[in-house]
Amino acid sequence: MSLLKRSCLVGLALAILFPGGWTSAAQEASRNDGFLLGALFRTRDLIDRAAADLQKIDREIQENDRVIKKAEEIIVLAGQRNNKQAESVARDALLKAREARKKNEDTKARLELVRKRAAASYGALKNRLAASQGGGANSPIKGMVSAYSGRVQVSKKNGEHFELRDDDPGLLEPGDTILTYGSSSAEIQTLDGRGAVQLGEYSELRLQEDTPEKQVLELVRGKIYSAVEKMDDFANMLQEKTKQFGSDFQTVANVSEKEYEAVIKSLRARAQKKFEVRTPSAVTSVRGTRFSVELKNGETTEIAVFEGSVEAGDLKGEKRVLVEEGFKVIMTKDGISGPQKITEIEKWWEK
Repeated sequence: MSLLKRSCLVGLALAILFPGGWTSAAQEASRNDGFLLGALFRTRDLIDRAAADLQKIDREIQENDRVIKKAEEIIVLAGQRNNKQAESVARDALLKAREARKKNEDTKARLELVRKRAAASYGALKNRLAASQGGGANSPIKGMVSAYSGRVQVSKKNGEHFELRDDDPGLLEPGDTILTYGSSSAEIQTLDGRGAVQLGEYSELRLQEDTPEKQVLELVRGKIYSAVEKMDDFANMLQEKTKQFGSDFQTVANVSEKEYEAVIKSLRARAQKKFEVRTPSAVTSVRGTRFSVELKNGETTEIAVFEGSVEAGDLKGEKRVLVEEGFKVIMTKDGISGPQKITEIEKWWEK
């Protein structure tokens, strides 16, 4: 089951987590255009996947230790028998096993950080939804840093600056800016659970306009990679899960059919929310796709599409180009190039 499909089960999870408080939680989610619903389940998914991956890594480390021990025994035995060839083979196996163990230890440390950060975000989101039962006003949450590496800074709209820590929930409001330093990256959840954005090193991204109809991100500098679920697929999935779990929602949450239908109607409407990425020279209107945007020298924008399609245009809206899968366009203040075939891909977001 995909992450986006799982996110639609979050309503049931909320009913269980906040018994008697579904209506308040739903109202809080509505004020935040539904982002909290997907974000809560997203963090739960990150925690579960990190735990599963950690178990797998622990098994691999145990296997590394077994090979290391066996290789060391062969080296000693080969030395006693003056078998140079066997000793050479064993030493080569020992070196490779130690390298593999070091790599697995690094991966384990990274996964433990992912789990720790996800747990902090999960707690903050849960507390936020619980606090809504008291009727308190909260600032709208429109994004969340779900994972990061290296040094990442958040600048708030009110001028406050801080660097993310391992226990920071990473909740983002409209107007917030995320900045990465060298050898650093950040993954940001957006678009009510439909989209994820990977921010590369030395990059800066700002959460701009956000309405029930559209979310806009501004790439101030650097590069991003983004994956967005197609609107129709997202809407169809919502409809499917509504039929599958409708009775459970109403029974567990103890809400009327009218209240339940109002929440589902709101969720379906948000499935049509549009998504744009802007730079000083371009506007990228996203449908359902995987794409990258890179701002070079502060004015040249390169947009590459790896799945689906995007519509690229200038800031004035005078010229627009449909960029299909496998193609890219380059945009400057003077105009837009025609679509060019992608011949080489540097998948920096996978490193």
